[in-house]
Amino acid sequence: MEKSVEPKRKNKLLAQRNCGDKTRSDILKAATTLFAKKGFAGTAISEIATKAKINQSLIYHHFGSKKGLWREMRFAIANSYFNAHNFIPFAGASLKQFLTQFVQSRVDFYKANPEVLRIVRWQQLESIQEKFHSPNPSHLANWNLALTQLKQNGELRANIDPNLFRVMVVNIVYAAFDEQNLALCDDFTKAQNAYLDFIIDCLERALKP
Repeated sequence: MEKSVEPKRKNKLLAQRNCGDKTRSDILKAATTLFAKKGFAGTAISEIATKAKINQSLIYHHFGSKKGLWREMRFAIANSYFNAHNFIPFAGASLKQFLTQFVQSRVDFYKANPEVLRIVRWQQLESIQEKFHSPNPSHLANWNLALTQLKQNGELRANIDPNLFRVMVVNIVYAAFDEQNLALCDDFTKAQNAYLDFIIDCLERALKP
């Protein structure tokens, strides 16, 4: 009799854990949508609870506070972003192929996750000026390895700093999704595509030996 109790207890604990994980995921999804729309200051805990269809107390249970939820949401976004860009170019890749791959991966990510751009903009306006989480060590290691391969292949100047290279490319691509930057263009999508092709060409010319 005692032996049959233990598996039942384990199954119950597993079910509770799965339920807790789902609740946590539902809260994060609801928070991401609302924070992207209204910012941190403009979003109430009660609104998040209503959208997630859970009791408000569960938000405090899983995240401690509204600020804790805000931090955890940004951490989840950062993880999904870095996972989407943690690549190494194939052997023999040219600088243009590398830039095209990297730019396209960012374009795909931003188009699939438009709320990320809005949250970044809200972050710049909020009183809580905390940076998004830094890339994990494996992401930076892969990035540095990619640039090392390009340098060894004679595709990238030897004196290019990997971190400065990453910051420059990240921000140049980000600018393509700020409608204010292309506000004077009649066709935003057409102008955006032309801009992305333009920066790949410019970066290749500037960074090749």
